[in-house]
Amino acid sequence: MLHLIHVVPDFSAAAIAGLGDAAAPLPSPQKVRAAQSAALDRTLAPARRLLAKAGLAGLEICLVGNNPGDEIAVYARKKRLDLLVLGSRGRGLLKSVVMGRWPPAWRPLHDAAAADSQAMSPLAPPRRPPATGARRRRTARDAALWLALYLALVTLPLFALLPGHGGGLGFLWDYGLALGYAGLAMLGVQFALTARFRRATAPFGIDIVYYFHRYLAVLGVAVVLGHYAVFRLAYPAALGSAAPAEAPLHMSAGRLALALFALLIVSSLLRRRLRLEYDGWRIAHAVLAVLAFGAALVHLLGAGRLLDAPWKQALWIVLGVFWVGLVVWVRLLRPWQLARRPWRVVAARPQRARIITLELEPVRPLPPLRFSPGQFAWVSLRAGPFAMREHPFSIASSAADGTRLAFSIKALGDFTSALQEMRVGEIAYVDAPYGTFGIDEEPEAPGSVFVAGGVGIAPVLSMLRTLADRGDARPLWLFYGNRVWDRVAHREELEALQARLSLAVVHVLQEPPAQWSGERGFVTEDLLRRHLPATRHRLAYFLCGPTPMTAAVERALGALSVPAA
Repeated sequence: MLHLIHVVPDFSAAAIAGLGDAAAPLPSPQKVRAAQSAALDRTLAPARRLLAKAGLAGLEICLVGNNPGDEIAVYARKKRLDLLVLGSRGRGLLKSVVMGRWPPAWRPLHDAAAADSQAMSPLAPPRRPPATGARRRRTARDAALWLALYLALVTLPLFALLPGHGGGLGFLWDYGLALGYAGLAMLGVQFALTARFRRATAPFGIDIVYYFHRYLAVLGVAVVLGHYAVFRLAYPAALGSAAPAEAPLHMSAGRLALALFALLIVSSLLRRRLRLEYDGWRIAHAVLAVLAFGAALVHLLGAGRLLDAPWKQALWIVLGVFWVGLVVWVRLLRPWQLARRPWRVVAARPQRARIITLELEPVRPLPPLRFSPGQFAWVSLRAGPFAMREHPFSIASSAADGTRLAFSIKALGDFTSALQEMRVGEIAYVDAPYGTFGIDEEPEAPGSVFVAGGVGIAPVLSMLRTLADRGDARPLWLFYGNRVWDRVAHREELEALQARLSLAVVHVLQEPPAQWSGERGFVTEDLLRRHLPATRHRLAYFLCGPTPMTAAVERALGALSVPAA
């Protein structure tokens, strides 16, 4: 028998129990269950009539609250029901079913239900990931393939140096040209590194890709400067006059490209010292990059003395079109796609420590977002996707329901401080998911340890909520570091999650209150030793918080013989 949970937005556990504000601490499980039973009895009859009109009378249905992880879902799970969560638009879906309009993504539900068999939903928990060993081998293989592709893109332009031209000016001349070709190819690949192609970033993690982008850009500009230095020192006559009125267009374009590339590097490396506002810098960075690369292509095509064969000219034309296509994709096509899939803020709840939790739902029905707990999204708030003002935020909601996303955002700067005033109904744009941080990366671990500091609790919440919705029974430990007790965000929910999981929560305060009996100071080797079992080296560890904290915890784990990832 298939048991269907239909999620109704205004049917939260607290409201059912008549217990006032849903943000208040949950009552005892016994009181909640009693209130739930009475409420379910009142609502089952009309729900069954609705399903009967759709020809699905064989389904059992329970109406539950806005969060599929609330106490009603827990109660149903304890009764060993097979759960199919429809999400907050379940009511609209059932009405569509009655009128015979089955969305394509839900057709398997109709077919399976008609056959009175076990149905699978797009919102069901994701399939179990492959074993850790196989996953790591596949990741290593994919990483090697992408690195090989990068090397091919960088070295391919050097084929223009193959014999066939009538140069005969010696090794140093060809070496200088090779530096120019290789440097331009390296800088062209930069557009691919910032395009956020998920398959390309998955083996490394997008944070590593962005580090690579930064340092590769410095190396690429250094190579281009080497190209200029060779000709300035060995062949100054080939450069001609530097006056734009006298120099050929392609030579002036080359000098302009060199100056713009240098400005890009300086403004990026010294952005904080120069006190450049982030959003304005990003726009200027993108404009400078496109102008610099365009000028470099003009210089190449005008000064390409070695492009004496049609195939060499075709090679550079194909590469140029590829790089320009990347720019068009990143700056035009992808924002256009995001603009067609807007999201709306449906809840904005202030938390402690100047953190606000924003919950988003699609403005129009969309397939559920499939993501792994611990991943993050690029979110545009109070700006359109073409404005280049998206910011990365960890997803804090459960991966079991991709129709509603939650983000916990701390006021740390001008942008995030302004978000504290977000209101229900405002529009957002979401580009997700990204990242390789999360429990699904370690599916065979016998248990997990989470160490979070401050707003670093956001991705940990996603993992804990998902584990609870999956009914995971493995042991879990959370070490949550904060300065003072009154600034511990989500502490009531963490307490409630302990009832749904085999979870031990250890709060660590730097400035505890007078009557505090818990841990004090920082997450240290001794503290971890006291709370973790002797088999701690077999557990999976997830750290998220300020860099000094995570670095200290990594050293502590090393001292406890916990192997590095």
